[in-house]
Amino acid sequence: MYDNNFNDVLEDAQLIYQQKKSKYGESWKDMSIRQLDNRLTEEIEEYEEAGSEGYLELLDIINIALMLCKKIRPLTDENTRP
Repeated sequence: MYDNNFNDVLEDAQLIYQQKKSKYGESWKDMSIRQLDNRLTEEIEEYEEAGSEGYLELLDIINIALMLCKKIRPLTDENTRP
């Protein structure tokens, strides 16, 4: 995937996802797109506040973006997908 350029980051994101999954379950599946979008905005704000210490916030952003993609993909016309 991505010519292996992002494997280490995606592995870190997966670790964070698994940690949060064990704590919160998969509650994101019951959230609306708007709720996930709001959560993404919150994480971006947290990242901006963290500055150079914001790696974990970026991993949260990646995970929330993936959750949004998972919800939006079935609503997307197949002709507009890559």
